Amino acid sequence: MPSEREYQEEIRRYTHSDLVSLYDELSGEERTGPLSFRYSESRQWDLGKALEYLIVRAFEEEGAEVRYPFEVPNTFTERAGTMEQIDGAVYYQALACLIEAKDWSGPVDYDEIARLQANLLRRPTPTFGLFFARNGYTTPAIILTRVRMQPTVLLWEWSDLGEALIRRRMRDALLLKYRCAVDEGDPALNVRGLL
Repeated sequence: MPSEREYQEEIRRYTHSDLVSLYDELSGEERTGPLSFRYSESRQWDLGKALEYLIVRAFEEEGAEVRYPFEVPNTFTERAGTMEQIDGAVYYQALACLIEAKDWSGPVDYDEIARLQANLLRRPTPTFGLFFARNGYTTPAIILTRVRMQPTVLLWEWSDLGEALIRRRMRDALLLKYRCAVDEGDPALNVRGLL
């Protein structure tokens, strides 16, 4: 399996049209194994890694400051290891966001969103989460995220990612979702048709 550095080097070669092609390939229901790197037939994307790096690169390609997936070491106890695995970070205007991406075959339940909220509790208050799920969220997950808005996690459906990516409006979609969460207390705005 490629290293995080190799994944990052590879995705940074992707143009906008390459990212859209990767999104289309991830959208396919019939995939059963890793995806091939576009520029190197000898390496492959792990299924979960492809989505993580696609999201971060899409924001970066539009000019947002990003950090690719990273691990936070455990520095609170004598046991070495990883405390958290973060799927990426986006900094745009005054917004600071941690990314969580799930390329699962079924919808995401609230437990996964709660894990991201727990990670956010260790960050400065203005930090919020962006949760991307290829197959959406359970109804209880959406309801609980709406009533437990602190710390804030904005929910991105697969169609949100596609619409924003194809139109090169990831940053605009982020702002729309954030404003809806502030104005209406809704972290799950569907941006389809709004960009």
